[in-house]
Amino acid sequence: MSSISSYWIELRTGTDYSLETYDEAAGQMVCLLYHILSNRDQITQMVSGDSIMSMESEVEVSLAENAAGGRELVGKAVLDLFATKKLKLDKPKLSKLVRARKEADNWPNLKVLKKAVPDQ
Repeated sequence: MSSISSYWIELRTGTDYSLETYDEAAGQMVCLLYHILSNRDQITQMVSGDSIMSMESEVEVSLAENAAGGRELVGKAVLDLFATKKLKLDKPKLSKLVRARKEADNWPNLKVLKKAVPDQ
């Protein structure tokens, strides 16, 4: 029997974009998330527990309201990990992998957020 461990990941850039610059910035965010969340070796580095049997992710990038009432580019993802028991996703390791990507250099104020999605 397998167990699902689900995590909500959010990358908040602190940077707003215009109509002319949004597509390029959003593409860089998608690329950053894709390269981390589609790489089994990188996911394995971030989890503790049993080995991963399979994984799925969904990614969304948009301009969202920030705490100051302005807008910022935000990358959001849900990561589902399937294993024989629950897996823990290590946020410091996630942050390190995100910041190691060259795309992250575009956002010096990048914040990496992670939380477990409760079981249904």
